[in-house]
Amino acid sequence: MQRSLLLLVLSSLLVGCQSAGSGSTPVTSAPRFSWEKENQPVVAPDASRARIIAIREDLSLLELVREVKVEPNTRLQLTKEGKSFLVQVIQSNDNSMIVAIVPNQASVPVLHAGEDLPSAVVAAP
Repeated sequence: MQRSLLLLVLSSLLVGCQSAGSGSTPVTSAPRFSWEKENQPVVAPDASRARIIAIREDLSLLELVREVKVEPNTRLQLTKEGKSFLVQVIQSNDNSMIVAIVPNQASVPVLHAGEDLPSAVVAAP
């Protein structure tokens, strides 16, 4: 009995809890989960840099913020510690863009959320 209660508590922690938001904000019709961030805009430091908001290592996806928005299927070159690597924009909206790390590159540095990286648009191959 104790083991099943422990498993139930652990599974609820892993799944996440719905929250209605803080007291002063209106409740929307769409549910918001504990792992989702508040809708606070994150701004990039300048036009030539991109800030990493979130990373999905298992899918090789990054969520970036740039001052200059780009269209889907555009390639960007990001640089960290002298190592350049390519990413391709999958989805872009007013707040951020989702990019995929292009496979079969010689090396991709370890990335962390919150880093500001130099970025440049690359011509289509």
